[in-house]
Amino acid sequence: MKTLDEHNTEVFSRQRQHDQKVGLGIQCPKCKAELYNPEPGITLTSNPPQRYVACSKCDYRGTSFI
Repeated sequence: MKTLDEHNTEVFSRQRQHDQKVGLGIQCPKCKAELYNPEPGITLTSNPPQRYVACSKCDYRGTSFI
């Protein structure tokens, strides 16, 4: 079993990785570039859940289902 500090360190490390502009494998509907999640720590609590998506090439913004 891991300690609370070990757990928190692992979660913090994963969060820092997600904070980078990582492609989602979803094509931008405007310019066909790959979309990324500009706010990886946020999940929209709709039904079904969604996340924000954005394009760094054409500044498209929207949401996708998770």
